[in-house]
Amino acid sequence: MTVSLVRIITDPPGVRTFKVADGSISIQVVEAIVRVGEREERQVVVNSHPIALDSASRENVAREITSQIGSRTVSFLQENGPGYARVVTTDDQCLSAISVAAAVACYMICWGWDESSSIVVNVDRRSVTMEVGPLAGDGWSQLLGSEAPAEPH
Repeated sequence: MTVSLVRIITDPPGVRTFKVADGSISIQVVEAIVRVGEREERQVVVNSHPIALDSASRENVAREITSQIGSRTVSFLQENGPGYARVVTTDDQCLSAISVAAAVACYMICWGWDESSSIVVNVDRRSVTMEVGPLAGDGWSQLLGSEAPAEPH
């Protein structure tokens, strides 16, 4: 199990407006700092529910977010339910599925709509199970993650 410490740095509700092909939309954007071992990354989770963003809209939103925030990976929540989420990232070679999954799971848990003891997060073609660990203090949540092997293409 990989230990991840996550701190959400966005104040609720985190709604921002973006321009897309059809005009503009307001969507939820949540920034988190994720620590895995000695590595610290900024992760961004975008929840456009109930609007399903097409790939061009996701690229536009991600480009604007990365220009303002500097995060390399922006994750778009595609579907979710109790103990489950599926995201697509803007980073085709996303090397930190555990970091993405930790940010998504923390978002689901901390912002109050999932009380599961573990959450399976499908990150692109990888599956990561995140278990809720003890609170780490000072605004940090602890999650324990294990990644399943990549699915065949």
